[in-house]
Amino acid sequence: MIAMAMTVYDGFPSLLFQPFVGAFFATVGVLAVLILGSPLFIPKLWIAWTKLWWISIVLAVISVFAMIISWFPGFRITVYDQELQRQVETFHPALSICGWFGMLFSLAWFPLLSLRNAIGLIKRTLKT
Repeated sequence: MIAMAMTVYDGFPSLLFQPFVGAFFATVGVLAVLILGSPLFIPKLWIAWTKLWWISIVLAVISVFAMIISWFPGFRITVYDQELQRQVETFHPALSICGWFGMLFSLAWFPLLSLRNAIGLIKRTLKT
């Protein structure tokens, strides 16, 4: 968000609007990842997921790689910018967004540091 304000600063609206939009989309992304990962609360699935813990690391690496290659020249897309009245090259949105969601999922549901374990720890703490 800071980089965006530094590159396309158009006064007070960009300082006010961009952080709220970033926070909104980050919240929506985390909620989507929690909903998609909720079947992992089924005990048998969670046991299988913890036995295959390396899948989460592989997913995170692939996701970061997808976000990086989304900016490489072979993967960029061309869009029309209304303000500049010309075509501009930008990152590939599918690669970057899928990479971001994949990284969020792998971090949120990593077996050793997962939200499921944090919720269990909170419950055990509240019971004592």
